[in-house]
Amino acid sequence: MARPLSEDLRERAMARRAAGETVRAVADILNISPSCVVKWSQRLRATGSAAPAKMGGRKPGHLTGTHADWLLERAKTSDFTLRGLVAELGERGLKVDYKTVWTFIHAHGLSFKKKAFWQANRTGPISLESGRVGKDFKARSTPSALFFLMKPPLKQIWRPCGDGSLEGKGYTPRFPMGIGKQ
Repeated sequence: MARPLSEDLRERAMARRAAGETVRAVADILNISPSCVVKWSQRLRATGSAAPAKMGGRKPGHLTGTHADWLLERAKTSDFTLRGLVAELGERGLKVDYKTVWTFIHAHGLSFKKKAFWQANRTGPISLESGRVGKDFKARSTPSALFFLMKPPLKQIWRPCGDGSLEGKGYTPRFPMGIGKQ
């Protein structure tokens, strides 16, 4: 991560500028860029010191105070979509983006996932035909290995002989893949 240049270097640069040297002359002598000297001079005039400002840290969120209270109340009283909340906040005079609203809702534990008809319950997969959609859902999803075991077997792709058995040792696939003998 980048670090600010030392305060000693900044003080020497500002002392040379105060003595009347040009920005480019100071930059060449101290082996720094002219833009550094200009920015340090501006900081010295604005704050009285050329010391670096605080770097890093966490930016405070936009959703604070009355907007946060309104959003919490709104999320608890009725159903919502994040895009709808962005639009409602825009009508209230606060311009925020989708990610800001998502972060706020997620941080307060107000988000949820929809339960889909394909999620598994204790006895097996739930289908539309079973009439049990939305009942007996597990809190966690079934591991993907179990879904693999629940798949139906593949259809036979080998050409049967006239008597119904597969051709001898040299049987050929119904849909040749272009690998090996055909």
